[in-house]
Amino acid sequence: MCTLCCVLLAVAACDSNEIEKPINKYVGTYQFADYTIDPADALNLNPPIAGALYVDYQFSDSANLSPVRFGQFFRYMGGSILPQALYSLSLLNNGNIIATYPQTSRVTFNPKDINFLNIMMGKYKYPTADKVEAGFLTADEADVTSPEGVATWQVVDNMFRLKLNLTAITGQAPQDPASVDMGVIMEAFLQLAPTTQGQLMGWITSGIPMKIEENVAAGTVRIYLDKEMLTNLFTKQDGKNYEIKKLWDALLKAGVLPKEYSSASMLLTTIGSNWEKTTVFNIGLELKKTGK
Repeated sequence: MCTLCCVLLAVAACDSNEIEKPINKYVGTYQFADYTIDPADALNLNPPIAGALYVDYQFSDSANLSPVRFGQFFRYMGGSILPQALYSLSLLNNGNIIATYPQTSRVTFNPKDINFLNIMMGKYKYPTADKVEAGFLTADEADVTSPEGVATWQVVDNMFRLKLNLTAITGQAPQDPASVDMGVIMEAFLQLAPTTQGQLMGWITSGIPMKIEENVAAGTVRIYLDKEMLTNLFTKQDGKNYEIKKLWDALLKAGVLPKEYSSASMLLTTIGSNWEKTTVFNIGLELKKTGK
């Protein structure tokens, strides 16, 4: 699509030297949204209501508080980890996405420190915002800039399409590719239902279609997947395990994810078991523009 646009613009330029490539309104440099604690928190538990990870999780039964508590945990987890891993993202007008990050990963979040029972009971006390933000990357620490060609983007019909160059990403990753057992991942992929395989292959070849919207009140931009886009993954296509759990467990076994994240399998199973009564499940990034 980008190539076609360039050709058309070049042809048009033959007739007029005044025509310039239009700039998409989302072009610019972004950092993650501010980590924000609920100001109405009467129990002094510091539940996060906003941050790097955008989450909107709702059940048909509004009296059931499980989605609220899951949402708080996801915002805390994403709001802690993502700003430790990435300093900024730039959406360039040529369709490339450029990231700045540290040469050596220094993410310190450890799921073993989480009491999941207290989270589900609404009794877990989250760290204060200043403690969470103390671990965020600074500009000086983000000493690596990703090259063009690693990830690209375009917005068509109000949909953000993210395309990843997996070969380039593997080359940029600090982890030794030899330490990852790709056979385990391929075996898990082949065990997925044809519909799930087709969806994932479509994401790889054509890009991941995501929703994009401006949160005018907060001055942020949200880029996310919704329930419809994730339904195949949160379905027991074989009647035994959810598709997303198969993939998660494979990433753990293959060495892509640290073993400390194995407890997340339980959370994925819980979400899947409540999928039919889930009315809203939006999850993605919440970004604030810091430069053009």
